[in-house]
Amino acid sequence: MRAMNPRPSFLEQMREISEISEALITKALNSDNVGASEPIAHDVNPWDSTAAYGDSYRSTEHEGTVGLDYEILRQMSRVPVVSAIIQTRVNQVAEFCTPQKDKYSAGFVISARDNDAEMTDELREKINELTRWLETCGEGYKFGGADSFESFIRMILRDSLTFDQCAFEIIKNRGGEVSGFIPVDASTIRRSAVTDEERKEGRRDWEDAAFVQVINGKKVAEWDADSLAFGIRRPRTWVYSRGYGHPELEELVRVVTYLVNAETYNAANFTNGIHVNSILSIKSKMSPQVFRAFRRDFYAMLSGAHQAKRTPILQLDPEANEEVSSVNLGQSAEEMGYSTWMGYLTKVACAIYQIDPAELGFVFGAEGVSSALSQGGPEQRILASKDRGLRPLLRQVQGWINRWIIHPIDPELSFRFVGLDVTSAEAEQKRRIDEVSHYLTINEVRADAGLEPLEKGGDIILNQTYVTGLSMEGGEGEEMGGVEGMSAEGEDVQGIGEPDTPLEGEDEEEGAGIDETGIEEEGAGIDEAEIEEEGAGIDEDLDKSLSSSVKVSVEI
Repeated sequence: MRAMNPRPSFLEQMREISEISEALITKALNSDNVGASEPIAHDVNPWDSTAAYGDSYRSTEHEGTVGLDYEILRQMSRVPVVSAIIQTRVNQVAEFCTPQKDKYSAGFVISARDNDAEMTDELREKINELTRWLETCGEGYKFGGADSFESFIRMILRDSLTFDQCAFEIIKNRGGEVSGFIPVDASTIRRSAVTDEERKEGRRDWEDAAFVQVINGKKVAEWDADSLAFGIRRPRTWVYSRGYGHPELEELVRVVTYLVNAETYNAANFTNGIHVNSILSIKSKMSPQVFRAFRRDFYAMLSGAHQAKRTPILQLDPEANEEVSSVNLGQSAEEMGYSTWMGYLTKVACAIYQIDPAELGFVFGAEGVSSALSQGGPEQRILASKDRGLRPLLRQVQGWINRWIIHPIDPELSFRFVGLDVTSAEAEQKRRIDEVSHYLTINEVRADAGLEPLEKGGDIILNQTYVTGLSMEGGEGEEMGGVEGMSAEGEDVQGIGEPDTPLEGEDEEEGAGIDETGIEEEGAGIDEAEIEEEGAGIDEDLDKSLSSSVKVSVEI
């Protein structure tokens, strides 16, 4: 007889469902990522054998390249053209690694991330303190390596331009606060091995160990994503890149090989080979022993450096009409277009690194020739090259400093490189003169320069046309004002009494006070012909005197 398990009652089923639901709700509420979703796209290839070798690490291979290791990349960076490119960019960025002294110089500043934030005394003091701290890499100078911020940038930038990979360790105190930073050899840093769980889910977990240091194939240190800065300038979504960068030198493998071969060929042309300047032909019947002795003495006296350009010596029989003919056994460097070939390779290397050859001192073509179909001299090309290559490089380094150093200390502050776009004091003065001559007043320009406004004469534009028009308007106003004043005065006079009818006694007093003889003499002293000839040239005082005399005469 088969035993039957009793079915749970309805109440038991509901109780079980309630407990499960309550557990799920409690777990969701206690989660730190409430409402957050995780991506489902894979950034790890589960079938990639390179990502599945567990705790063993290949000591030198750069996993972001196709078969190149760090030592080969380092040797490629020592080729003269590549080394010049890297050193030029390192020096250019190093110019920005000191605090900006004034608005006309290059440097760095630390400011509030909010451009509208008020600069209080407390904030200014905090910025100054952080700037001084950054100049010495915090307490990083105590542990060797970089003793200043400039040397720190030079170290990590050279690694970045060689491997497209830079690394620096963030030193923290016991409280978890950033206390300093030191550069780390980027060629020894690897991403941690992929775990079975990560391979199964197809994504990396950055909460645990993210980076390790490998020396001689052994892991010697490990960090999480916030304790080691791992800077990549040229990131890719390619899963086979495994999160590593894309160094420029990988694209320049053939170019660097051609540069080395061309230099080797040209150097060999001056040190060895069968290329000779001349052949010495001796027509003589001397014995072989004497001829060998002569040739030995000749070589001892006239051989070139490293036995190069040795002159062949032949003995010819004068009676047999023997002669020597020259046969070209090789091509010269000029025939092979050596200069053109080297120039092309240099241009390609500079193009990959986003730098103009003019910045390295290589000026190709007819530079500085002005025409409708050509550009200006190398100055304009250098400015364009900096916008194309230096500006993105500064912005990338600036992002690394903010991400791993400044923001963990104070998320409201930001580190910026400044001075790339600033103009000189002479150029700014010229700009202000141009502005005040066209569309800005004197006080507006003074305010832009941080000066106090002028109390009188500062609200005008120093433009001749504007000043002339303003003067004409002022002259018309004064003229109209004078006419209106005269009219008003006449109205006042008419209001007091009729001007045509003098008051009683007034004419007697005026008449008594006037010497008729003086009037006649004064009238006689005026030359009417002279008045007509000179016209408007008569003195204003004389004209007023004459008008008064005539008026008085009429009243009398």
